[in-house]
Amino acid sequence: MTRIAGTFAAQADWRAFPLPVPGDAVSRLVADDGRTALASVSYTDKAGADPDVEWLRDTARALLADTGLGKDAQVHVTGELALIHDTYEKAEADNALMESVAYVIIFVILLVFFRALVPAILTLAVIGLSMNVSQAALHLLGEQVTLTQFTVTIMTFVMLGAGVDYSMLLSSRYRQERLAGREPREAAVHATVHAGESMLLAAVAVALAFGATLLSPVDWIPPLGYGGLLGIPIVLAAALTLTPCLLVLLGDRFFALGRDPLSDLEHRGAMGRHLRRTAEFARRRKVWIVVAFLAATVPFALLVAGNRSTSDPVALSPATDSRDGFETVARQWGDAAVMPTIAVGRADPGVVRDGRLTDAGREKVARLTERVAAVPGVASVDSATHPFGKPWSQRQLAEGGTLLDDYVARDGTLRFVVALDDDPYSKDAAATVTRVERVVDQRANGVAALEIGGTTQVDRQYGDALSSSFWQMVVLVSVGVFVMLVITLRSLFVPLRLIATIMLSNVWAVGLTVLIFHHWRGEAIIDDLPIFLTVLMMGLGMDYEIFLVTRVRDLLRGGLSQEEATLRAVVDTGRVINAAGLVMAGSLGTMALSSTLMLQEYGAGLGLAVLLDATVIRMLFVPATLLLLRKYNWWLPGFGVRGRRLDKVPAG
Repeated sequence: MTRIAGTFAAQADWRAFPLPVPGDAVSRLVADDGRTALASVSYTDKAGADPDVEWLRDTARALLADTGLGKDAQVHVTGELALIHDTYEKAEADNALMESVAYVIIFVILLVFFRALVPAILTLAVIGLSMNVSQAALHLLGEQVTLTQFTVTIMTFVMLGAGVDYSMLLSSRYRQERLAGREPREAAVHATVHAGESMLLAAVAVALAFGATLLSPVDWIPPLGYGGLLGIPIVLAAALTLTPCLLVLLGDRFFALGRDPLSDLEHRGAMGRHLRRTAEFARRRKVWIVVAFLAATVPFALLVAGNRSTSDPVALSPATDSRDGFETVARQWGDAAVMPTIAVGRADPGVVRDGRLTDAGREKVARLTERVAAVPGVASVDSATHPFGKPWSQRQLAEGGTLLDDYVARDGTLRFVVALDDDPYSKDAAATVTRVERVVDQRANGVAALEIGGTTQVDRQYGDALSSSFWQMVVLVSVGVFVMLVITLRSLFVPLRLIATIMLSNVWAVGLTVLIFHHWRGEAIIDDLPIFLTVLMMGLGMDYEIFLVTRVRDLLRGGLSQEEATLRAVVDTGRVINAAGLVMAGSLGTMALSSTLMLQEYGAGLGLAVLLDATVIRMLFVPATLLLLRKYNWWLPGFGVRGRRLDKVPAG
């Protein structure tokens, strides 16, 4: 029977069908060219929040094959659920390639940084082991909370980059301690104590950043926080335990199979000369550097503020079956056929009886339908009196039967389907929905207590929640990081500048991403890019400044002036900070290889933010501000570095 019904449905000329099938019904389901048909599938609550899209797709294709038209026709499954599902599937398929490329990039950077084969291999082995533990922990966590594929993908590259950075910082400090004349075991202890302080401070900043995400009402943000709070401590623990153990066990053999790897790489050669020139330039042109950086931020800020971002799953979707299906439907029937606006609510007394409109209810529903249809920006309205956007007579409604069940439920719930003229994700569509809300307001409509739903309304509410979450998290993380650094660094200005420089690098990175993807490639910009960059960079971007500033503080304790300590710290830490930044940017940037636009923009934005933060900002802007403020860098009411009085700090 299924085969006969399928063949009959496919081959019948519905326009000439002897039973009275309304022409409007045919036009809603069969395109004017007679070559495209549309079927709407609704899920019950039993399907859950993530129905089996692949099962539906396989079933539809099997039914098409049963009709004998499999070679001559195609079937697509589309809609928001299918678009999101297919995008996640694409992202998961890209993981192996992106992860392989990330490991290759990191290995090359480690080889160049250490100038030896063994430390590069051991560093990747240690972090690779911790990555396996982290991913297993994420899998267990996924059984308790919802973790999307994007969360797992993003945290994979975050943990990889962070873990390698931590291990590099520690082993690099060990090499410096050996050059200072300490024995291998003593050097390992000193390296773990001094580099470990910076790593722990950075890890606390990461915890604050990811912890703040747990308070967000936006469903995809808290899983990102769970991933960070679980994964980052694991890779940090590996770097703080396994790396020192290897250094103690192997000693200088940790740096075997290389070209003079235990030499003074920070101060020798082209890199050392470049860092000294950079530090000297920051000293001589400190005012101009600060002014130039702030001035350069203005156009990027304007670019970001003027950009229209989106959460449109079609614009962000790669080439998939669901996107092909959506474009087919949109071409034949318009976007509203897939993404309409819905008004739904319980009817007022006297409007509905036994699942059908009363005479008075019919007049009220018809009047409200026509009022909504007259709203500027509304293309058509389907309701219990206008099933296909046009008014039906009383006789037609009486013969409508189950056709009207889509608009009137037995419990008295009414449903209005509003098709908009504009793209459902556009500002114009949002403005139209606002006007529709005023028309269907319960106090004025006399029909039902109607609530507005559908694509445009959900997108608008999502945007509002995203915006409020963004500022809430920025404030929470900023306050938390500020308090932590004031306590540990004994300074007011250093924490404030650190937060400001993170924001500066974020603005630059988002601005460059907008230039690349929107203005150059003509792609949409995902609306959660700024919040995504801010959350991750408020945690990950702290490493480089903390490492630089704690080195300045240690040199000040050693008796150097502020100027001498700053210039020396830039040279001492510049090589490892640049290398660590390249590792993190290389790890996160490989997401740009994904076939999904969302991960491409995340990868480009994060890669640019880290690269800018670890190079020009840390090597020029931060030293320039340190040299401008001099002893006031360490000002805290009544205290200087580590609690000493301000007048005891070298004036520089």
